[in-house]
Amino acid sequence: MHSKDITIIIPSKNRSNNLIKLANYYLSAGFQGDILMLDASEKQETINLQNSLSKFKNIRVLHTPVDYFIAVSRSLDHIKTKYVACTGDDDFLFIKGLIDCKYFLEKEQSFGGVSGLGILGVYDNDRDVISKFSIYHIEKYIDQKKGDRLKKIINTYSVLNFCLHRSSLFKKAFIEYPDEIHPSNYELFNSFLFVLNEKIGKISSFYILRLSHKFNKKFPEAISYYNEDFLNFFKQKILSQLSEDFKIKKKNKNLLNKLKEHHKK
Repeated sequence: MHSKDITIIIPSKNRSNNLIKLANYYLSAGFQGDILMLDASEKQETINLQNSLSKFKNIRVLHTPVDYFIAVSRSLDHIKTKYVACTGDDDFLFIKGLIDCKYFLEKEQSFGGVSGLGILGVYDNDRDVISKFSIYHIEKYIDQKKGDRLKKIINTYSVLNFCLHRSSLFKKAFIEYPDEIHPSNYELFNSFLFVLNEKIGKISSFYILRLSHKFNKKFPEAISYYNEDFLNFFKQKILSQLSEDFKIKKKNKNLLNKLKEHHKK
């Protein structure tokens, strides 16, 4: 098995050094597929990056000065491969894990995406070292009913755009969000749409190294963004995809309250 029919999408902003390091990493690791870098920096910075990476024939740099998830949604036409995965600009996908995930999807046609084992490293910016490691969890969502998969991801949340997906289903999970929806919620909707589209599997190969930075910031008071616009959008884009049987079950009437409580944690 090879990696030629896989695209890796890497949104970024003002961190061209990270993207150059990633380009060299994937070259040295023998990645054969496409790499799509979505740069939200100033236009000239993107041009400089394009020039720096011009020698990499499988890398394309696009100027996308918008939020991570909006940038991906506007770049979908550039995905030409059968499979695709997203990462951050400081995350590393293991090539063997990618290929093993592809093999899983080739074999298991009822699954739309799959991940493997994950590692979380804490990067110390002051000392330029990874100071410690822990497990990075991406759950599997294998229930036959999409309503049951949605309930599970609310209770055991994972960032699913990092999985390897069939490109056709990946494109269905990235949509343009209205301005009234705060960016802190884009990731939630994206993961919900993945589990509504298809089952998500998990294999035992090492798949991803994620880096956490000491200066990472959370959106302040994110729960305040569960306002009327959020609730209406949730009902329109998420609940509308579920069966009537699922929506009218009494035990699921507090789905939104459960979502807010788990997001708060």
